[in-house]
Amino acid sequence: MHIVSNYCGAHSVPSGMTVNQYAEEIVSTHIPTLKRLNESGETNATLIDVFYEKGVFERTETIRVLKVLVQLFCYFLIIFRLVLKSACR
Repeated sequence: MHIVSNYCGAHSVPSGMTVNQYAEEIVSTHIPTLKRLNESGETNATLIDVFYEKGVFERTETIRVLKVLVQLFCYFLIIFRLVLKSACR
């Protein structure tokens, strides 16, 4: 059995924040920190989840988070390729 870690920070927006504020926090703080932790071996998150749904992370925020993921974690491109391809048209 192979168990992988999944970062689910983009599943809901904390109270007191807008979706845009939280998306900014994710792309400017969470994802870079996760990359650093992965590189140092402190964690091994192989999946990063964005809850793409009306009222949570909608198209604009989802694309923003996924683009940063692709820039910092090239291997996520394969997982999210279809989403990015159709969403970026």
